[in-house]
Amino acid sequence: ENVEVIPPQFGADSTDMRSQQEAKKLQKQKWWVLSISFLVVFVVAMIWIWSRSPIYQSQAIIHFSYAQQLNNEQTAVPEEQITLNNKRLTSNRILDSLSTQLANEYSLNLSTEALAKMVSTEEHLDSRIINLFTTGENKDHLQPVLEQWLALYLERLQEETDENTVEDLSLGQEKLIALEQKIIEQRELAEQFSEENN
Repeated sequence: ENVEVIPPQFGADSTDMRSQQEAKKLQKQKWWVLSISFLVVFVVAMIWIWSRSPIYQSQAIIHFSYAQQLNNEQTAVPEEQITLNNKRLTSNRILDSLSTQLANEYSLNLSTEALAKMVSTEEHLDSRIINLFTTGENKDHLQPVLEQWLALYLERLQEETDENTVEDLSLGQEKLIALEQKIIEQRELAEQFSEENN
């Protein structure tokens, strides 16, 4: 009888081949897990995006012009004014008035807090511009809110300018009266001196 014995192949070649096969199998499993994870995240994200209500935005731009500035100290004044105007636009005083005005004119009952979330500004000091934004889910509210916000602010700005002009005129008038009084007093002194010395 012929019996042929085949020696077991436990050599280096066999171990390398087995480890390569296992590495390929593991790599294939990693790609499957990664692909399925990506697909699940993608589907969930798309469902979330498409199920959300749309968000709309309206925009207006205010450009501030100032007299040409001669030096660096004067250049800082318009920048400070633009920053101040930007803060005033979203102040509670303006938003309270806006809420009242919208309720009276458009029957829109938006609280000051709701308006604070709805409106925003963005200043551009180099171009002396402030962008006004209204953002929300109801596109029918955006335009009236933006228009009334802008109109109200410009009205307040004009009132403030008029008040400052009246104050400046009043102060100038007071200085003029005081100056005239000094001139009269100096004339009287000059006449008195002239009479005494003649």
